[in-house]
Amino acid sequence: MGSRTLAFLTARRTRLVLAWLVLLGAVGQRGWQAWINFRVPDRPDRNDGHTSIDYGGQWMMGRLLLLGHGRDLYSRARHLEVARESYPQDREAPNASEHDAERLVGYYAGPADDPVGGPLYPPVHAFVMAPLALIPDPYLSYRVAQGVMLGLVLVAGLGVRYATEGRWWWSAAAGFMLLFPGCRGAIDLGQNSPLSLALLIWGWGLIVRGRPGWGGVLWGLLAFKPVWAVSFLAALLLLRQWRAAAAMAATGAGLVLLTLPVVGLQAWFDWLHVGKLAADLYAVDRNWIFLSRDLFGIPRRMFLEFHEGTAVADRPIAGYVGWGLWLLVASATALVAWAGRRLPTQVGPLPAVVILGAWLCTYRFMYYDVALAALAVVALMSDPRPFFRPAWWPFASWAAVLVALLLLIENAIAPVNLELTGSVMALKKTVTAADGATHLAAPTFFVATGDYYPWDTVTLFA
Repeated sequence: MGSRTLAFLTARRTRLVLAWLVLLGAVGQRGWQAWINFRVPDRPDRNDGHTSIDYGGQWMMGRLLLLGHGRDLYSRARHLEVARESYPQDREAPNASEHDAERLVGYYAGPADDPVGGPLYPPVHAFVMAPLALIPDPYLSYRVAQGVMLGLVLVAGLGVRYATEGRWWWSAAAGFMLLFPGCRGAIDLGQNSPLSLALLIWGWGLIVRGRPGWGGVLWGLLAFKPVWAVSFLAALLLLRQWRAAAAMAATGAGLVLLTLPVVGLQAWFDWLHVGKLAADLYAVDRNWIFLSRDLFGIPRRMFLEFHEGTAVADRPIAGYVGWGLWLLVASATALVAWAGRRLPTQVGPLPAVVILGAWLCTYRFMYYDVALAALAVVALMSDPRPFFRPAWWPFASWAAVLVALLLLIENAIAPVNLELTGSVMALKKTVTAADGATHLAAPTFFVATGDYYPWDTVTLFA
């Protein structure tokens, strides 16, 4: 009986049906959650996701460009002017303590009296957002963007099927991408990580299918997210994909040059100024630090003390440890690339380790950008068959176990926001207070899940 049940569960038709059921369930769950997230019952539109800097800031860049303010992409005053026109007060909650427009522009890094301010994205991103900014209502645009991001995850799944020559079914690949850490947050916020993921997956597919030039062109479109462009360009160089790397660099540079007649050169210098303001804020802002997933944020969680959302002091040791972690991962990645220089560079452990190392070494990124690490999994498991077996314990590799753990953390553990506090009573001791009173004290620990805690990064690091 047991062998017949196992044979049924591992049959190709059964697996195909299960893959489609998982995909349909994932699409429904992600779409439903995106719709109900950021609910504000008191607002006429019942939602304020479009007023956050995550989507509102991006939409503002595209809107300014369409309104002919390409040279004012980082003018704080111009942003406030357009925001007041686009976010009418009659759509706010009756008891709102601050207007949507002022709150949105107030999210921008830097002091309010600094004339230069805006989202962290470069001028190229204004052109990316222009199609969505054609919708003059930011709420409606936000809803469309959520649907577009959900659709782009499905496009990325199709790219996995292409890259693996059908060894991954589209249904399985798309379902996997939707359930992978980061996709949930990106769709909820209308963030652009699914677009980046689709470009990376399809670009990698073209590279492994013998079209490295076109693959590099697709990766070059990441010019709208420069920190990722730099990291993945480094990955191509370490993998000795010279043609793809050259095409990527040329495409990125070409996109930058194409923006100059519209936005001017000063806009790029303004963007660098905004980047510095954001870096200063990132170093001390608790929300940014705890939502980040990069190596620099890990020690800041441990070494900084916060009061009302801001670090009391920016302790140098946090920066030293962060750079130490970065150097460790970067050196290890380069060493692996050198040691494996005779191994296949398009499938298997070598490209997976290099891609994952490049992802980890990216300078400051948020929890929704974990989605991009799925490319490393695809490179490693381009042929998934050796990683699984027809048995009650289906995992034939610890890599598959860790990937399953990633999905479990993202879809079952993180959403419930567990918080556990414990004390090691075996190490308790008597403590005497200043007034002479004594009490027992023991070392305590705190474990929690949720978007504030980087269990996804820790698992990928493992």
